[in-house]
Amino acid sequence: DGIRDVAVTGVQTCALPISGVHWMVKIIWDEIIAGDLSTEHLTEVSGVSRSIIRRWRNGRNAPRIENVEAVLNALGYELNVIKKEA
Repeated sequence: DGIRDVAVTGVQTCALPISGVHWMVKIIWDEIIAGDLSTEHLTEVSGVSRSIIRRWRNGRNAPRIENVEAVLNALGYELNVIKKEA
């Protein structure tokens, strides 16, 4: 159906279109805007380069899990993988 449910500890589950910007980037960008943070600050605290974050935002690259985890940690969130019940 083109919709993916996502859950990140500290963020409500939301449904986003799969096309365009990656759903994890949407969550991250919403937090950057809500916290009035700059990309430069996020780069400093997460260790993820500004060019990578910019490519995520432009939809040119899907984020690598280790970079997403670093950015989420810098924003005060924790990425969890939970096995679904059968």
